Amino acid sequence: MNEKYLYFRTAAVLNDDDTAADSACFPLSSFLGMHPGDDADDPGADPDRMVMYFKSMKNFDGAVDGTADGDASDDLTTDVIEIDIVTDDTAKATMEDIINTFASSRKGMLVICDDLTGEKCSPLIESVGTITVNDAIS
Repeated sequence: MNEKYLYFRTAAVLNDDDTAADSACFPLSSFLGMHPGDDADDPGADPDRMVMYFKSMKNFDGAVDGTADGDASDDLTTDVIEIDIVTDDTAKATMEDIINTFASSRKGMLVICDDLTGEKCSPLIESVGTITVNDAIS
């Protein structure tokens, strides 16, 4: 296996880990980017959070019907992971830790944050805030 996978779990109880909102694993190749703040219209409004974006699991490359008619099925959708960080305004250092994990780990599965076990790739990460895997566009 040459591909690396990024793992996130927000469920604090093992019996509750049964939906995409509880845990998710994305191939590193689907990672699109990250920024400080949250996934709201005004991302700077949340200094103790950062967001990671991924290509959609359920809407491969965003298009379902493949036509350019402008309907919703042609919209590019992304899946979103919001990460709570320990100290306000440390998103840059947290991002550096995450990128260094991508580059330096020899493992196939990279745990970015697991709220159940407490495993994290950075001491600056507090917890997984939310995991949003968008529904398939039909």
